[in-house]
Amino acid sequence: MPEKLKFQRNIPRISPWVTISLVLGLLVALLSPYLLSSNPLPLTYVAAKPTVTSLRARTRVYLGRARRHLFDRNTHYFRTYATEDAPVGPSGLSSATTRDSDRESRDLEAESRDSKRESRDSRGEPQVVQVDILKSISEIDGREWDSLLGEEDSPFLEHSWLECLESSGTVGARAGWYPFHLAIREPGVEGSPGKLIGGVPMYAKTHSRGEFVFDHAWAEAAYYQLGIEYYPKLVAAIPFTPATGRRVLTHPDAPREAIVRTAGNVAKQIAESHNFSSVHVLFCPDDEAVLMEQTGFVTRKSVQNHFENYNKATGLPFSSFDEYVKCLKPNRRKALRRERKKIYEQEGIHLEVFEGDSVTEDIIDVAYELYETTCDKFAFQQQYLNRDFFKRLWSGPFQKYLTVILAKRGNRTIAGTFNVKKGGTLYGRYWGCFQEVPYLYFEACYYKLIELVISRNMTRMEAGAGSSGGGKLLRGFDASITRSTHFIRDPNLRVAIETFVAAEGRAIEQQKDHLNEQLGAFKTPPDSTPA
Repeated sequence: MPEKLKFQRNIPRISPWVTISLVLGLLVALLSPYLLSSNPLPLTYVAAKPTVTSLRARTRVYLGRARRHLFDRNTHYFRTYATEDAPVGPSGLSSATTRDSDRESRDLEAESRDSKRESRDSRGEPQVVQVDILKSISEIDGREWDSLLGEEDSPFLEHSWLECLESSGTVGARAGWYPFHLAIREPGVEGSPGKLIGGVPMYAKTHSRGEFVFDHAWAEAAYYQLGIEYYPKLVAAIPFTPATGRRVLTHPDAPREAIVRTAGNVAKQIAESHNFSSVHVLFCPDDEAVLMEQTGFVTRKSVQNHFENYNKATGLPFSSFDEYVKCLKPNRRKALRRERKKIYEQEGIHLEVFEGDSVTEDIIDVAYELYETTCDKFAFQQQYLNRDFFKRLWSGPFQKYLTVILAKRGNRTIAGTFNVKKGGTLYGRYWGCFQEVPYLYFEACYYKLIELVISRNMTRMEAGAGSSGGGKLLRGFDASITRSTHFIRDPNLRVAIETFVAAEGRAIEQQKDHLNEQLGAFKTPPDSTPA
């Protein structure tokens, strides 16, 4: 008999009692912080929400809360380099191998405040700009920052959204997201600041959570194979938000290409001077990725699912939701009608849409509680946002962009979604439910939002990261390529990552084509052009 089979036959079996003991030990380890702390796990939580009735559901709730408790207590998880008494900002960051002295920190800060970088305008002539590092978005006036944005720019780039993240404590030292924004100005006159012509929402990161462009394997390879400290790093992104959009903001009157290249070069110099391992620009547009490549960044591809309000048969936007339904494949059309019948007729549920000023304080409270239920149900779903963040969005200038959909049975809310819209794009963000109802997720997260996009004559909808097991593609979304660009300081790690992303990019392209071909919901339009 072959040696391999003999070896397999000699593998000892693990007793079921040993397995049960291991599982119980894991549960005790997860719940021990609550049993030993002065603030034990609120056992009244399940009673307060009677919809969480099963033992399995209760276990998920307790594990989710225990897991979040451990994340909050362990301030050095994922090799966090910030000490508890260190100030927020570049001087508060240090690595395991290098710690800046107070003198060096002051020099670096002075350099960032007074630095002048050479750019080139659209004619190729030299242009000197000043780049400031902002430790908080509140250091710059909101109207001045928003002057860099257009009507079609992502709402998550707005000063009010970024300010709510910081003032609510959602980002900061505790979260491992240190604000490190760049403000690019024309040279000032007689000590006055020059005109703001560019900006980059950027953060110094001490972990890789909340980015949705996953580089945990890069960090492990850097540390265990090359002996390189991967954290801290610089990330130009919107925290916890996998939405596409410009990351280098430019004034309409400024030369965009020159400023983007300048921002890339400045970020690289900051990484060198502040001992950051890398710079990452996440979910940027195609043209920005190309310009970043010219400054030494490498582009990485990923896939998201987006709905385009475009009838391929007519070449025009859908005129109604019924037209959208008619364009679906027969099996998908039948499934859609069955799912909606289940919700509206059999379950007796109706959905209400609240936009802008119609979003009241009570509605925003419900939206947060719904968001919290999703984090509670899934043990490894990190809860990044808090109630104060939702309240600040509602009470500030960002309220005009809010769209909340609540599913109700009678007068009682049982589920809902929190969304944001600006210009021609609707962004689906958070879903939650107090009671599980079959197909309600698809209705509230997809069908109702698609209906809203079509009725408002909007261009598209981004439903965030994840594929829901193909659920988005089966309901009219297309697999779309998103791009991020990365600069790695260490040459050996840089070569390895460049090789990896090149192979990964080819696989991503094949995956996108396969998903659209095999799971696409729409009928293939005729070859002839419609009259």
